[in-house]
Amino acid sequence: MTRQYVVDLSPAQWIQERVHPFAQDIGSLVPDVFESYARVLHPARLAAPDGERDVTWRQIARANRRLFHPQMQFGNVAGTWSAREPHTSNWSSTPSPGTLTITLARALSRVLVAHTSSPRCWFAIWDGWGCVGRPVLPKFELPGRAYFLAEGDVDDVTQTACEGNFWFQSASLWWPDDRAWLVATEVDLDSTYVGGAAAAIDALLTDPALEAVRADIADGITAASDRINPAPTPGHR
Repeated sequence: MTRQYVVDLSPAQWIQERVHPFAQDIGSLVPDVFESYARVLHPARLAAPDGERDVTWRQIARANRRLFHPQMQFGNVAGTWSAREPHTSNWSSTPSPGTLTITLARALSRVLVAHTSSPRCWFAIWDGWGCVGRPVLPKFELPGRAYFLAEGDVDDVTQTACEGNFWFQSASLWWPDDRAWLVATEVDLDSTYVGGAAAAIDALLTDPALEAVRADIADGITAASDRINPAPTPGHR
């Protein structure tokens, strides 16, 4: 099934009713109705003669002698927020904010489809992505954001939100019709957050294609949330 925009926004109402204020914690992104939560870390990249490869946050934290923990921030474990500043040689580009890669989207859908009884899935597309165009459609609002709503199958998460397929832009939120879980990729963050049953979250945490950590609904999501590793400073190695 190809993902299609819809005008009936009622499938998103339950999210509006159960999210926290903007940028407060994980509950600002994922409704506080789930048994368990996970944070999926977007990989950094390393350029090599034979092409780019993924670099995990754990590898970068180890190289910088930083603590790998659920509320760590990339700038803190890497020592900088920018690849243009001095940093360890095991990465060359920072994790992509606001979008999953196709590889991550495919891995998440593969795991999560086993934890829903519904083939139908809903996708929220942030209205601020320039590549989305400007559909003449109603939007639903969450704190600080507005979204178009689309309908499809779980595996339609690998369909880009961009017109013309110029590059891959994942949906900002997606969830099955039975609300068994929800995936949220906030536009400014380099991690994706998932709420679901304990079995679904356990499956994510143990899948070798994902770098994920167990999270709590009250965990912070901002750059100031890492209170263990030192904050990055310009030129800090």
